[in-house]
Amino acid sequence: MGVGVERFFIGPGPVYRSVDSDVHLRNFPIVTATISYENEVLSFTRWLEEGAIPPLRADRRDPFLPIVGAGGALTYINPFALYQICDFIVLGDAEVSLQQVVNVLRESHSKDDALKELASLPYVLVPSLLDLHRPQGVGKISELSQEDSISSWVTKKSLFESSLLLELQRGCRRACRFCTLTYCFSPMRRLPLHDAKFLIDHIKSKVPFERVGLITPEAGDYPEIRPLIETILALGKGISFASLRLDSMDSFMIKALKYSGGKSITLAPEAGTFRLRSLCGKIFTDDMIMEKAAMAASSGISKVKLYFMIGLPGETDDDLSGIGELCGSIISKTGLSVVASVNAFVPKPLTPWWEADFLDKKEYDRRVALIKKTSIAFCGRRKLELRFNGYREAAIENRLAWSLPEGPLITQEDLDASVGKKKQVLRMLAEIGIASPV
Repeated sequence: MGVGVERFFIGPGPVYRSVDSDVHLRNFPIVTATISYENEVLSFTRWLEEGAIPPLRADRRDPFLPIVGAGGALTYINPFALYQICDFIVLGDAEVSLQQVVNVLRESHSKDDALKELASLPYVLVPSLLDLHRPQGVGKISELSQEDSISSWVTKKSLFESSLLLELQRGCRRACRFCTLTYCFSPMRRLPLHDAKFLIDHIKSKVPFERVGLITPEAGDYPEIRPLIETILALGKGISFASLRLDSMDSFMIKALKYSGGKSITLAPEAGTFRLRSLCGKIFTDDMIMEKAAMAASSGISKVKLYFMIGLPGETDDDLSGIGELCGSIISKTGLSVVASVNAFVPKPLTPWWEADFLDKKEYDRRVALIKKTSIAFCGRRKLELRFNGYREAAIENRLAWSLPEGPLITQEDLDASVGKKKQVLRMLAEIGIASPV
């Protein structure tokens, strides 16, 4: 589009100077971010502040300060989490409105003029000029195009070091009760196999990369996943999956991961018992999980990473004990090392479980202690690593997930979101065209 774009990555090194020309953040007239999930909002505010840009919109009165915008997955769910920070927010698929946004920013003579013009665009929210009587809605493309499905900028400073990222699918058909993918990002849209192959072939001589990262809510749902993997491996490139659902994983995929240098596989049972997994929408039996783990071990994989949630609706102590029992069975029957990552369940807007309670700290600590005790009893300590991702982080995520426009950024200890507040959030999301009326 004729726009000079430079990249910044939060992480080790000089994060306030661009990867591309080593220019300081504050020297750019426009600063934008992709915000994928709630806690990245706080990372973004810290990054702005430490880069000498006031993170709150109300404090950026100086006309010489950059215009700050954002987009990304969070905008499909609750963009109000960005309301106090951003001058403008692109809602949904940026491909729908990005050209118009670029035109406005290029042609406007002042920040005020730019914001007035942006506020008139569909799928763009301008907090300072928010008109709840003009629903913005969420922009969604009807199909994935070649142009927008691949990243041709590869850098070792990215989290996905030396990876060419290829988006295969957007939306999800699975309808897990805790997950926003089906309820916020659907309908399912797929990149045709011939387009995917063409893109890889077209890029391979122009961009140095070592592996192809397949971006999709569930790689196994892509109908032509096997011929695509075969094409990538035939080029001598490795492969990685953004997500691989347990019931679609097969020996071919596991061997492809092993061939690509993978030493572990990741499975997400979510709960310790079949009963609770079924309530979530994940119909994974213990035998199915054991089968996939044994398949990985026989392929030369040495470690399995398991993701669980605690605080799910209907959870009992038997479900918590089941986490340790399942890990112990995998260790004893396959010889694999197990890393069990345990997160507190955070109910999200627009999902079937939006009304569910978020665990209080005392109950969270009790459940964590029970998991530790039973896991050690079933597994011992030698081949099991338990990782608990922290209550405060989950509490902040819960608060941000249910942000209102006038709400403060995280500044208080009381991080609960009551059902009454949740209904208010959903009503406001409905007013701007994101949610259905409560």
